[in-house]
Order: sequence, then structure tokens, then C-alpha cells
Amino acid sequence: MSIFLSPHFLFLCYIFGIYELQVAVEGCSHGELDLIYEKVLARERQEKAFFDVLLLCGDFQAIRNHADLHSLAVPEKYRQLGSFWQYYAGVKRAPLLTLVIGGNHEASNYMYELYYGGWLAPNIYFLGEAGCVDVGDLIISGISGIYKKHDYYRGRYERQPYNKNDLRSIYHTRLYDIERLKLLPKSDIVMSHDWPNTIEQHGATQDLIKKKPFFAEEIRTETLGSPPLLDLLQTLKPTLWCSAHLHVRFDAVYHHDSSGFRASGSKQSGPAQISASVAISKAAADPNQISIDDFDDSDDEMTAPVQPQTATDSVKAVKDFGDGEEPLVPVNEVGTAVAPEVEGSTTALEEVSATEDEGSAVDAKTSQTTFLALGKCVNKQTFLEFFDTKRDSNGNLKLSSSSASTGTDTLDPAKRRFPSLRFHAPWLAIVRALHPWLSLEAQQAALPSVDEIKNRIDEANGWIEQNTALSGTTDGPSEGQRHALDVGRIQQFVPTAPPPPPESLRMKKLDLRRIPPTPPLVNPQTAAFCDFVGIDLRINTPIQGPPQLLEQSKVPQILPAQSDS
Repeated sequence: MSIFLSPHFLFLCYIFGIYELQVAVEGCSHGELDLIYEKVLARERQEKAFFDVLLLCGDFQAIRNHADLHSLAVPEKYRQLGSFWQYYAGVKRAPLLTLVIGGNHEASNYMYELYYGGWLAPNIYFLGEAGCVDVGDLIISGISGIYKKHDYYRGRYERQPYNKNDLRSIYHTRLYDIERLKLLPKSDIVMSHDWPNTIEQHGATQDLIKKKPFFAEEIRTETLGSPPLLDLLQTLKPTLWCSAHLHVRFDAVYHHDSSGFRASGSKQSGPAQISASVAISKAAADPNQISIDDFDDSDDEMTAPVQPQTATDSVKAVKDFGDGEEPLVPVNEVGTAVAPEVEGSTTALEEVSATEDEGSAVDAKTSQTTFLALGKCVNKQTFLEFFDTKRDSNGNLKLSSSSASTGTDTLDPAKRRFPSLRFHAPWLAIVRALHPWLSLEAQQAALPSVDEIKNRIDEANGWIEQNTALSGTTDGPSEGQRHALDVGRIQQFVPTAPPPPPESLRMKKLDLRRIPPTPPLVNPQTAAFCDFVGIDLRINTPIQGPPQLLEQSKVPQILPAQSDS
């Protein structure tokens, strides 16, 4: 049986209301998990309903202990432990399924351990440097990092402990990851930290300039954002694209048509496209010869995370070291956007609803994409937004703003149901097919031709279906049993580095020079994933020859159900 969601199954989901998922989206986390979850739970109390999944769009800062701070790309004065370690150590638990991508202020050593994705902590799943999963019937893709041209064409050459240059380049997006994501048949939601290049031309551009006047020159020259992400946007045509990074709320509607429609007053010409067969740039020369400007990555807009004094302390007031901006739209008491009451004005979601025909069948990829960027996790910015998602009878995904009620009824956390979290089968095939081109050197080898890639993916699809027990599985939910692609069946959270010792938490200030950096660690989740898709493990292991595909793979045993998945 097909491993993809069939139109018949999607129709049944629509009729019986199986997949009406409530999604929360957050911008830059900056280590403030406690505050983020506090705001989400407050919104749930208002709506008298649970959200199914929370999407965090980068600058997550998964710092397990003080040794990880050596791998955090922030100025020294902002190198603080934050609150993530408490979720990692089991002191606290994420209340809902949380999907994470990386930004440009991360504990890059831990995220590199999970290059293909994995549990950062119970209920907190990292999509990897590039990744795609199914949450219920939603296909959610993610790309970590930000764009820098001089690193885009390189391999993953950085090694721990990171030197000053490696500390920056490790989170720069690579062509290899973008090109793999472009091979996906479709994606409903895409998460990125960086913005797609010129996306600001498709919304209220002048309002953005008023809020962030220092963007004006980049907007004028069409250099704001990432050209590869624009290419990915135009290829995947998702329903929703979520970003962060620039510390401002901004929404837009990108129309996927030949006219190249933009907001009034914007230019018609766009940047040159990134070709799948692009030649590897000469910029992939000796990386040590590149001097990376610290200010390019917005270090001057960092927010210092709150430093808990003990394992049981809750997060207190958040001090904003940024620009103290006000959001573009009013914000309610839980930090979410409220549509402005201006005659004739519309939000991006309202424009989508007004232009879509509910009764018409459309291509698998939508004709327009709603883009949403959110700010950083401080009370002065709009950093959270909430959506209801539902498919119509044709399988098309519909978005609507989640509207809070005025009730204050208490919700029982024990009644929360976690949606299914599964590997996306086409993505597994792509990972396997292009594994031989994973470069851990400075030079990224040129990718194969389009025809060769297609043939390899076809072969990989067959291998995945045969070797991951997919034959005969149903398309729909598997109540009471484990599905072959359930993430929790293959990957279970395993701590690989110790949490901070109690005595270090009692110290007001630590001298990091006396604490060695975390050594390279092989994460069991990465090993399990590689085994699952039949590729050799190369992350944080001695490099011996080129990447290899394995003919046989030992499929892990089915494990008891866990709420983490």
C-alpha cells in the first residue's frame, strides 16, 4: 500500500474531523523556554483547549551545562545557562510537542550531534540541519541557520572544539541541505530562522522600514534575507512559512504565479535563482582564510537569558537588551497579535481566506504562501501566534487565526493528547539517496544530475518501504499500535552530556576558562536514525572513506508508546 496520504484518507479526515490541529508558532527563543510555555498555557486557558504542537523558529539555545557555552555564538556577556538544562535533566517537562530548528545563536555542538534530527529533551524535537516530519497529517519541514554566501557552498568541515571562525560558520546554511529539501514532493509548513530573500516586498514594506529603518538599504537593493530560501519557497510552495531572526513581526502573502505579484510600490524584478546544478563556488577554499564579521549575525540584538538560581526556580522578569521596539500590531495580554481595527485593512490570513475557493481542487502545492515572521521572546515584542489548521474535502490545508474565548476554565494536563510524530517517508528516501554527497570537508562535491538524483530517490523509496516495515501499513492513524514511521519507535531521548552540577548553580559567576568545552559525542539517536535508513554513521565519528549506503539495516524493535512522540 502507498506510504503517502491518499485523497480518500484525507477526505475521511475532513468528514470526521480527525485532523484539526491547533498550532502555536514562536520566533526567537533565546533560551526562554519557561516564558514561552507560560504564554502558550495562558492562551490554552483562554481558549479552553489544548494546542497540539509548538514551532520554535531558532535561537533556541539548547545549553545542557556550562561546558556547552563554549559552543554558543554570542558575546561573552550573554553566555548564560538559561532554562533549557532543566528540561534536559528532567527537572521540568515540555507540556506539549515542540518542534525546533536552529538559528545563529545556538549551542551548536549539541545540535550537530543531532544533525539528522532528534529529541533535545523529552517532548522537544529538533528537525536537524534540514528535516521533514509528519505531525498528524501536517507535513512540516525545517531548515536551520542563516545564509552567508562564503559558507553556502562548503561542506560540514567544522570540528570541536570550535575556533572563532568555526563558531560562526557552523550555523551557516549549506547548499547540500537546501537542495535536499527542494526534492520534497510537498510541505504544508516550512520553518526557517532566516527570511526568504525579498519576501518583505510581498507585505507592508513601508511599515517594516518604519519599524526597522536600518533594513532600508537592504530592502532597496533586494539583499535582505536568504536567496536559497526564496528558491526553496518557490519550489515547495507551502501553505505557511514561519521565520524569525530579524526581531520584528511581519506577515506577507507570496503568490506563486507567472506575474510575480508583489505588494504595491515594490519592484517586479527578483534576484537570480539558485540552480540545483549550480557549480560549487570558489568560496569553498581554505575556511581559515575567511574572517567572519561578528556583527553580521546581529549579536548586538541579543537578549540575555534569565539565570535560574536553583533547579526549582521559575523564570522571572526578562531584561531586554535589544532595541525595545513595539510590535507592528497591538498585542493582547498573552503576547499574541490582535488584528488592527482599520477600515479596509487585512491580515495575511484574511487575504488568503478571501482569495481561496473552498470548492475547487488545486495543485498539491498551493498557489500562494502565507509568510509570518515573529520577534524575540521578550514581552515588548510579538513573539507568539496561534493558528487552527484543517483540510477541506480536496485535501487542501486551510489556516485560520485562533481566537481566544473569555473563559478561564482549568484544563487538566492529564487529558492532553499528543499528535502522532512520524518520519516523512519521502524525506527518508532523499536522505538515503544523497548520503554519498554528504561532505565533512571544506569543499562540497557537486551534486549529481537531475536524472541521476531521480533514479537514486526511486531506488531509495523502494529500499525504505522494504526495510522499514512499511509494506502493508495503513495510511491513517494507528490507534493502539505503533506505526512503522513513528519517531518514538526509532529515537528515544538519551542524555549524552551531564547536567550542571548543583554547586555550579549556586555560583554567581563562573570562569569558563576553567571549564573545558564539551567533547564531540556520538548521539544514540543519530546512530539509530542512520541504522534505520541504512547509511553509515559519520557525525562525530572518525572519518574513514566516503559516505556509504548499507545494503542491510537492523530495524529497531517496536518499543512501548511514549508521550514524547
